[in-house]
Amino acid sequence: MVEGAFVASKGWLERFMERNGLTLRHVTTQCQKPPAMLAHSLFNFVMFIRKKRLERRYPYGQVYAADETVVWIDPAGRTCVTHKGAKEVAVKSTGYEKMHTTVTLCAKENGAKCLPFVLLPRKRAIPEVVQKFKGKLLLSWCGLVWMNQEQTSDFLHRVIGNFAFGNRLLVWDAFRCHITEQMKIELKKLKVDIAVIPGGCTKFVQAPDVSWNKPFKQKIEEFYSKWLLNGEMSYTQAGNLRAPPMETYLQWVVDA
Repeated sequence: MVEGAFVASKGWLERFMERNGLTLRHVTTQCQKPPAMLAHSLFNFVMFIRKKRLERRYPYGQVYAADETVVWIDPAGRTCVTHKGAKEVAVKSTGYEKMHTTVTLCAKENGAKCLPFVLLPRKRAIPEVVQKFKGKLLLSWCGLVWMNQEQTSDFLHRVIGNFAFGNRLLVWDAFRCHITEQMKIELKKLKVDIAVIPGGCTKFVQAPDVSWNKPFKQKIEEFYSKWLLNGEMSYTQAGNLRAPPMETYLQWVVDA
C-alpha cells in the first residue's frame, strides 16, 4: 500500500454515493466530444435544412430519412430474472449469436414508410422467399450482411427511385458509403439533394436513431423469444437447435 493513499470500505462508498445522489448506470453513448460541444454543429445542421427547404421548396412527402441497422438472428437479451446472489447466469440460445443481417429503414416526412431493404447472406435467390415477401420487403441477394457502395446504390435506386415530381431531400448520417464522390454522382442522377448529419449528432436529430431503431429491434427480440417457446424448430443430428430459417426472421422484419 502506498503511504498516504486513500482507503475506504465498500460501505463508505455506497453511503457516499447515496448522499450525493450518485448511482451506477449503463453507458448509453460513447462519444469523442461531450454534447455541449455539439450544439454549434446541431444549430448549423438545422439552419442548413431550413435554408434548403426555402430554396428548393420540397413537396410535402418528398423529404426522406434513412438509416442502416443490424438485425441479430439470435438476439439473446442482456438481462433475465434469476435468484438473488447467483454467481452465474446462463441463457440458452441457438448458438448463432454472431449471425446477423442489415436492414435499411426509410420513411418520408408525411409518415409513409418505404419498404425495408434487407441484405441476405446468399447470392442465389430462393423463389419461394421472393414470392412470399413480394411487396413487403426489398431483398438484396448479395451474399453480404454489411452495406457497401454497391448495395447503397442499389438501395437508392430501388427505394428512392428516379421518378418523382419536384425536388427531393434525403437525410442520413456520415457513414462512409453515404458521402463518397461516387454516391454524390448517383444522387445527382436521381435528382435527390442530401443533408448529412454531423458526426456525433445522430442521437439528437436522426429520425431512425431517435424513434425507429430501438422499438424495431425490441420487436425482433420479442418475436425471437416467442419462437424459442412456441416456434417450429429443427435440430441437427447432434441434437443442436438450428438457427431461425430465413423465412422466419424475414417475417419478423415485416411484422416489426
